Amino acid sequence: MKIEEIEGELTSITQENLTGIRVVKAFANEKYENDKFDKNMDNYYKVVKRINLKMSFFWSLSDLLIFIPLMIALWRTIDLALSPVAALSASSAVGIFMLIQNTLWPVRNLGRTISEIGRTSIACKRINEILNKKEEYDNDGTIEKNISGDIVFSNVSYKYENEYVLKNINLHIKPGEKIALIGRTGSGKSTLVHLINRMFDPSEGEILIDSVPTTSYKKHSLRRQIGVAMQEAFLFSRTIKDNIRISDLNISLDDVRRSAKIACIDDDIMGFAQGYDTLVGERGVTLSGGQKQRVAIARALVCAHPIIIFDDSLSALDTETDLKIQQALDKEQIRATTIIITHRIVTARKADRIIILEDGCISASGTHQELIKQDGLYQAIYNIQAAIQQSGDDKDA
Repeated sequence: MKIEEIEGELTSITQENLTGIRVVKAFANEKYENDKFDKNMDNYYKVVKRINLKMSFFWSLSDLLIFIPLMIALWRTIDLALSPVAALSASSAVGIFMLIQNTLWPVRNLGRTISEIGRTSIACKRINEILNKKEEYDNDGTIEKNISGDIVFSNVSYKYENEYVLKNINLHIKPGEKIALIGRTGSGKSTLVHLINRMFDPSEGEILIDSVPTTSYKKHSLRRQIGVAMQEAFLFSRTIKDNIRISDLNISLDDVRRSAKIACIDDDIMGFAQGYDTLVGERGVTLSGGQKQRVAIARALVCAHPIIIFDDSLSALDTETDLKIQQALDKEQIRATTIIITHRIVTARKADRIIILEDGCISASGTHQELIKQDGLYQAIYNIQAAIQQSGDDKDA
């Protein structure tokens, strides 16, 4: 068990360093990572050495125990065969010796087999820890239908390991409405939107989409109707085209380009030698951070989803690109229910309604003009960002 655990740690360290090699180099952290790997390798060496010493003693002793009766049998059969009385013929002596040998060696090999079964059972136990985990689709709904995007949170709470992340959320989002979520880090914004597509289910209360509880929908059906641009833009080792149309590989190139234009990434892609057939490296490593984020946004927009969620993905872009994307969304007249998690006032002010989350609760809601007149988090963020903007303008002047 100890060997299996250390092998797992070594594999994790190797995988992390290969995936995050740029971060390691950027912070000149090679020595620390090498030392960490060497330390785990030393532990692995010590454990393997210890078990090999025990196994060498075990096999040496077992071989000795096998050879002792073989030598006794060999000496005794030879003695009987050569005795003056000739109590045993030579052929019988050989037969008896072979019989004893053919009995003892399988017994020895049985010990080796039992040892290998022990190691195999340990490996199987670790695999079964994963295989025996409850599948998320075990608790699936049965309803499959097209949705319009009407969302109601009714006394919704969600807790993680006995700690509430969201508490008593009551919210109604109308079809086609654009909502902005603002709050401090850890206030529960991402958790709230993940409840909509059933990445999680509420611990208390219920969420209704088109007057039907989300727990009654089949997860696969519901998720196919919700476009999500994640906070962390993950791309697969495929072409840019296939990354954008990952939900349906039959989507035409024209539709792919349309969504890419809305996400302000079409010009960048067409600048590549192979255009939309350009292969991106593992996790999209061949693209810049902003390019990956815009490809992820295009992926969320490529289908006509009735609900679209931007999980802090617009805030990862520069202000100019953010505004261009929002203008393109307005120009295309996308009527989806849109939920935008953001920290930028310039992004939030264009929403029909702004929801303020603090400590897992809704502390305020309203339009931009309404909230800047109220004392609270939104007004504080607005004043800070306005002061920073004014300072930047003064320097430019």
